[in-house]
Parts: sequence; structure tokens; C-alpha cells
Amino acid sequence: MTLWVERDEFDEFARMVRFVVLPTALGMAVVLTGWALSHRSGGHVVAFLLGDRDTGRVGAEWTGFAKFLASEALLAATGVLLFAVGLIHTWRRRRGGEPSTTTREDLGTAALVVVLVLDDLFVLHHTVLPGVGVPPVIGTACYLLVLGLLAACAWRSMRDARVQLGFLAALSCLAVAAVVLAVAAHLERSADPAGVLANAGGIVKYLGCAALCWVLVMRARSIVGQVGRPPGSTAPVAEASTGTVLIGDAPPTEPFPRPAGPLWKARGELGELWRTITRALVPAGIGFALVLTAFAASHHAIEIALQDQDTSPGSSAWSGLFTFICCGALVAAAGALLGALDLARARRHRGGCGPDRRVVHAGLGVAVLVLLVAFDDIFMIHDSILPSFRIPETLGNGFYVVVGGALVLWVMAPVHRLGLLAPMLLGLAGLAVSVAGDKLEDVLEVSDPTLSHFLGNAEDVCKYLGYAALCYVLIVFARRVADQVVQTVPTPAPAPARSSTVVS
Repeated sequence: MTLWVERDEFDEFARMVRFVVLPTALGMAVVLTGWALSHRSGGHVVAFLLGDRDTGRVGAEWTGFAKFLASEALLAATGVLLFAVGLIHTWRRRRGGEPSTTTREDLGTAALVVVLVLDDLFVLHHTVLPGVGVPPVIGTACYLLVLGLLAACAWRSMRDARVQLGFLAALSCLAVAAVVLAVAAHLERSADPAGVLANAGGIVKYLGCAALCWVLVMRARSIVGQVGRPPGSTAPVAEASTGTVLIGDAPPTEPFPRPAGPLWKARGELGELWRTITRALVPAGIGFALVLTAFAASHHAIEIALQDQDTSPGSSAWSGLFTFICCGALVAAAGALLGALDLARARRHRGGCGPDRRVVHAGLGVAVLVLLVAFDDIFMIHDSILPSFRIPETLGNGFYVVVGGALVLWVMAPVHRLGLLAPMLLGLAGLAVSVAGDKLEDVLEVSDPTLSHFLGNAEDVCKYLGYAALCYVLIVFARRVADQVVQTVPTPAPAPARSSTVVS
């Protein structure tokens, strides 16, 4: 059985340019041209979309748009890679094999990509570090060092997936962009340059992010292809006309049969609800308590970590901490589910059996809604973007209530069959309590400021706990889908015993 067609490194590079880099460049050209033509200051306003978040500017609701979009895409691609690593690890463990060295390298790759994303979100190397006395050149050198570590850690796995050229191109774009932005900041004597050179550096950076997303997904597919083939498959044979190799036909590296039974233990509705509480809500609550206690002990207001990012003069560099961390985890979990759905689609496309189509469609709907919620929270759409168009925030909340309610009704039956309806409703309840608390906070802001302040912090905590529950739901959803695909992989019949003939 074959899942995806693997090409050589030059064909993969050409596909990356054709399907990712060029569409991204075209989309950015259209958006930035329209944005510049609609504003008199032209290129300066283009920097609103390409640069960092700046809540101190006029029209600041649009600042950082490209950065947040690229960060969410990278985190989702990292989630796809982590799903593949988790699947192959469980597969090998159930078959009695040892963890692979490439598995640890892939985990290191995912961790370093997350470091790059957090550096971009918190503007560490070119704003925070210079703000505490670290020279900008040292911050840029640290960023380049992380890129070098990523190249060293991921090179072998990327070579195995035949995407090393795309990987080098992506890292080169990020490195060149970092140097160009550092030079632009030095020339403009500003931590947030807005000139032509800075805009060019931003465009190159986001093209590199798009290429890196492609590379991570292709690496994940090469890992999953090891699971989606029956043991004893023949070695890959390149086609004479195309030179392609079919992923999933590689010779088996372990002599163990396909694991009997599911890879992960299936539990009922109450069992999954209990595990959501014990494996997601309780650890997340303890982590939140420790971080907030540390903030309070260091004489920082806990609202700095809980509320949205604030980059106005005098604000803390840690503002928006929980928003970025929790939304990033939510996006990565959604990426894991998308990776499982990609596996199910490939298995069915190749003529095999897979999960029920209603389960696949429900998973896609849940993943898209979660990605929208995460981007809304990071970019503050309903409480910043919509009011800039004179659309009341209540209308934005009503949109989520209507769409979320319709989606829950649509996916209720397939999610219930997976035993995840109660955990999903628990996570959505946390979001609903957060919205209600936010409205009540506004009502009491004048009459009882102390209670309003408490409600503001409490509703943020409820929202992040809801995110933790939804992360668990997305990961278990991905496991259920992958398990149903794996169980359709045929087990080859035992080879007939060879007969020996004695010649006298």
C-alpha cells in the first residue's frame, strides 16, 4: 500500500516553490499593494502588516497581521510533525521496537521551531534583549545560532524525507531576513523599522516561514508512510519515467507484525471526561498558579500575563504570555488533528478503508473552528478589528455563539461515538464562561471596580482552562482517527515454508 508519492529533492523543491512560495508571494503582493494604495503613507503603513504588534500606534489593530498568521501556520505544521512522531513512537513501542534516533531529532526540530515562533511573538532578539542592555548584534547572533542548531538537528531527517533543499532555502530566507531587519533597525535607529529595507526583510521572512511549513509537513508524511504500509513491503523502486518513489513501500526495518488491537486504549465518555480533568485541567491549573504566583512574588501584576499583548511605551515584555502559550498549544493540537485527517484522506484515496466520513468531516470542522478561535484571540479580532469597522464586539461574540452552536450540533453524533462529546463541551463551557465574565466585568467596571478586576482575571483563567481541555480533545480525536486508519493496514500472510530435498 502506498500513501504519498515521494520525489527526489529537486522535484520536492520545485513543488515547494510552485505550491507554497509563489502563492504566498502572490497573496502578499496583492494584499500589500491594496493596503498601500488605500493609505496615503504607502510603504510606512505596509509595515503595519509586516512588522511587529504595536498597540501604541494609531490603527494598531492591524499591526502584526502577517507575523501572527505565519506563527499560527508554523505551530500548526509543528503539530502535524508531532502527531507523526507520536504515531510512529507508539507503533514501534507496541511492536516491541526501540525508539529511533530520528524520533529524538524530530522532537528537537519541533522544539527549535517553537523557539523561533516564541522569539517572533515576543520580539525577543530585536526588542526585548536590546531593552535590557544586550546589543542588537548579539540578539541577532543568538537568533542565527538557533537557526544553525535547527539545521544541525534536522538535517538527517530532512535528507531522509528528500526535502533538504527546501529546508536550506527556508532557513536561508529566515537568516537573510534577520540580518536585513537588523541592518534596517540600525540605519533607522529604531527597534521597529518601517522603511523599504525593513519591508523587504519582512517579506523574505514570511516566505521562509511558508517554506518551513511545507518542509515540516513533508517530513511528517515521510514518517507516517512507515506506519501506513504492511510489514514485508518491497523496497522502493524508482519509476523510469518520473524518478519518483512511493512512500510506504520502504523495506521494513523491524521484523514485528502489525500491533494487534488499537494503538491507544479506547475509553468511554466518562473515562475521557475524567482524563480531561486529570491530564489537562489539573496540570494546566497548577501551571497557571505557579506562574501567577511567581509574577506576584516579583511585584508584577498578574494581569500582565493573563491579558492580551500590550506593546505601548512602558508596558511589560511579558504581556500576553498566556495568550501566546495557550493559543500556540491549541494551534499545535489542531495541527495534530489535521495530520491525522491527512493520513485518513491519503489512505482512502489509495483505495483503502478509513474512518467514517462523518468523523473526518467533524474533525475538519472542529480543527477549523479552533484555528479561528486561536487567531481571533491572538489578533484580537472581535474586540479590536471589528470595532475599528464600527461593528460592535457583541456581534462578534454572537457570531461565535451561533457558529459554535451549529458546529456542536453538526459534530455531536460522530464526536459522541468517539467518547469525546463531554470533554469537548467542557472545553467550550470554559470559553462560554469567559465571554459571560467579560461582559459582566464591563457592567461592574464603574459600580464595583474591585469585583470587576477579579472577574477579569477569573474569566481569563476559565478561557485558558477551556483551551487546555480542547487541546486534549483534539489530540485524542487525532489518535482515534489514526487508530482507525492503522487497523485497516493489512497483515501479510505468512510465507510458505521452504521444502528441502535430499539428493543422495
